[in-house]
Amino acid sequence: MVAKKPEIGKTKKKINLSFLKNNKKFIVILVFLLLAFGVYYFKSLFVAATVNGLPIRRYSVINQLEDLYGQQVLDSLITKELIKQEARNKNITVNDSELDQEISNIEKQFSASGQSLDDTLALQNMSRETFREQIFLQKLVEKLLGDKINVADEEVDKYIEENKEFFPEGSDPDALREDVFNQLKQDKLSTEFQTWIQEIRQNSSINYFVEY
Repeated sequence: MVAKKPEIGKTKKKINLSFLKNNKKFIVILVFLLLAFGVYYFKSLFVAATVNGLPIRRYSVINQLEDLYGQQVLDSLITKELIKQEARNKNITVNDSELDQEISNIEKQFSASGQSLDDTLALQNMSRETFREQIFLQKLVEKLLGDKINVADEEVDKYIEENKEFFPEGSDPDALREDVFNQLKQDKLSTEFQTWIQEIRQNSSINYFVEY
């Protein structure tokens, strides 16, 4: 025996509106409370601070920051995006283990000099996440331009000889050479990067929709 399906359109369910009619005041209060809660909870989206009860709008802060640093920040973001795009085009990646290792090495360098990486970042108002992103971009640049950077032993010897009075007495020769090598490498990388990024910018389609 097969049960018959109810025929569509034969019955209509009436919506009971009596609750809405009898509780208009309650609904108005509820909506008001929800709006008030939303304004309070998301107030930081609109108000940056208050002075004796008078608000300083967040828009005013952003507007002034854009006037002062807008072009600089925008150019920095464009540069970051160009680096990432070039890395993707060449299938160059930096994994988490590489980042962790690099940050660990930096922390050891700070500890060896009696300093703390976290304290230094705090002084610069920089978060760990921002610092990690900077290291990520730096490692990408090193991989993109690494084959163009070469530091000869003669350059290391010359630098040590010309700056020997600035090195601490009793420095470990091998550690000193490694530090000098890395410094010279970073200097060359920085110079090469400026030339490289200018070429990339010139060959890229960059459209500005905001003028500072």
